[in-house]
Amino acid sequence: MTVIKNLTGHGIGHTIHEAPDHIFNYNATWDDELLKDGMVIAFEPFISTFEEEVFQETDGWTYATEKSYVAQIEHTLILTKEGPIILTK
Repeated sequence: MTVIKNLTGHGIGHTIHEAPDHIFNYNATWDDELLKDGMVIAFEPFISTFEEEVFQETDGWTYATEKSYVAQIEHTLILTKEGPIILTK
């Protein structure tokens, strides 16, 4: 099993995709962006049986792999100093 690395979580606000524009689902040691109190984020890991990247089909919506099964789960969270509030239990 591995993580799909070219799909990430993101911020949510007045629109569905807002800053931060990426929330990695793996340890990206070079990424120094800090999550802050009050942010609303979509945390959405994608787990794959083999491949680490997906490609977009010509319909502009569907993502696929060459030979892996992929599962995804998503939670929307409000970040607070006391800990996250999970909105999508």
